[in-house]
Parts: sequence; C-alpha cells; structure tokens
Amino acid sequence: NAEQLVVTPVDRSVRILGAREDLVGALSNLVCNAVQASGEAPEIHVSVNALDARSIQIRVRDHGPGIDEAHLPHIFDPFYTTRAAGTGLGLAVVAMTVNQHGGDISARNHPTGGAEFLISLPMLAPGE
Repeated sequence: NAEQLVVTPVDRSVRILGAREDLVGALSNLVCNAVQASGEAPEIHVSVNALDARSIQIRVRDHGPGIDEAHLPHIFDPFYTTRAAGTGLGLAVVAMTVNQHGGDISARNHPTGGAEFLISLPMLAPGE
C-alpha cells in the first residue's frame, strides 16, 4: 500500500519561538492520527503559511472519512476517545502544547473530504 506525505516547502526565514521537541511531537501526533484515520492508502498534506506579519498557520489534512460532527467539539478534551485502545490524551496534549506556545488549534472536516487540523502560532519578527 502506498502512503503519501506531501509537505509544502517552507520559507526558512519564518521562525517561531518554542520548544522544538514539543512542537515536533505535536505535529507527529497529528500526522500519525491522520495516517491511522486514512485507511489503506493514506495521503497527508502538511503546509505552513503566514496568516499575517506576526503569525503562521500549520495545516495537517488527510483524505480519510473525516471526524463525526458529534465528536468535533470534544476531540481536544482530555480522556475523550473514539478508539477502543485510545487513551484520549494525544489531541489533548497537542492542544496543550500549542496553547503553551501562545497558539490556537482547531479541527474541521474539509469541504472536499477528510479532516483538517489548523494550528496558529506567533511568529518571531525578523531579527528577534
């Protein structure tokens, strides 16, 4: 089975202040969840864009079945899970990490299918 991870190239001048390992761990969690939700041939898209002069947005999108609308309001709650073997801590930790870095996270179903997670984080000004 073919797996595909598409990462949009990032402008290397864009910088955020934060704990690299924590942020990489949060993104890894989102990508792993996307792969698990996508079934046989996962296709995951990760992109980073400037929202404005002071913030960036990271998007992690899959082409799986999406998130049940009844679950969307709760997916970042600690111990909330829809998986038999899940702890309900993965997305809660992701949200906590993003919030500790002064950012926000949200999730939605993409209009063309699949789930999309949106993370906004403050960006360092050039020279900071």
